[in-house]
Amino acid sequence: MGKYDEANNVVPAFVFNPPDATKEYDITPVVTYYIATGDYEAGQVVDITSYGPAQAIDFTSAPPGFTVATIIHNPDGTYTLPVFSKPNGQPKLGKSAHKCDMASS
Repeated sequence: MGKYDEANNVVPAFVFNPPDATKEYDITPVVTYYIATGDYEAGQVVDITSYGPAQAIDFTSAPPGFTVATIIHNPDGTYTLPVFSKPNGQPKLGKSAHKCDMASS
C-alpha cells in the first residue's frame, strides 16, 4: 500500500513481508489513527514515534456504529484515552459513550 509524498512520489504507507511466501495470508486493515502535534503538512507520511506524545484511536475496539472518537489534548502535552460515540442524531447505546480500554501510547 502506498501514498503520495510532498514530491508526488509514491512511498510505502504499509508493507507486508510474508514470512513464508508459499502460504496464503488474509490481511485485514485495522482502522487506527494517531493524534500527535508536530510540524508537518496535512496528508504527509510521518513516523509517529518521532513526534513525542501521541494517542492511538483504534476504531476496531469501538462498538458497531460508534464512529466518533473524542480525546482531550492536556496542558502537559499528553492526550486522554478516546471516548467513542455515535454521530449526532443517532440513538446512543446505554447511558454513556463506550470508553476504550487501551494503554496510552
